[in-house]
Amino acid sequence: MGNWFYADNVWIYRAYQIPFRKAHHLVATLVKEANRQNLNLKMLDQAFFSRIYEQVQGTPFTQDFTPIQESLNPLNFVVKRDVDGGTSARAMQKMIDLAQYHLEDSIAWLSSIITQQQEAEMKRKSLIKTLLKA
Repeated sequence: MGNWFYADNVWIYRAYQIPFRKAHHLVATLVKEANRQNLNLKMLDQAFFSRIYEQVQGTPFTQDFTPIQESLNPLNFVVKRDVDGGTSARAMQKMIDLAQYHLEDSIAWLSSIITQQQEAEMKRKSLIKTLLKA
């Protein structure tokens, strides 16, 4: 569970106006406790988050839990990474298109090399015949 949740330090920092270092500490504590209790994403509820939040921040969590729920949904995690090299559908399609372009370019290059080799082989055979006749 750990790695993907760490990426949301910035998100928690922005959503709840928590100083970045405290947001990082909050997320690290959430991940550590969830791992210790062998919890998966579906098990992380508002009560769990609120308990860890109060433990780290020293005040009760009284804000809207919806942003947290959205961040725990793996589909939202994928969709939000809409940057070059990210995991969104657009970013993935761009990488697929680029790979397809490079593949087609490589195939064209290889075809050209094969043609050159075939032409060189025909020329070699022709020269051998000429030399053998002389």
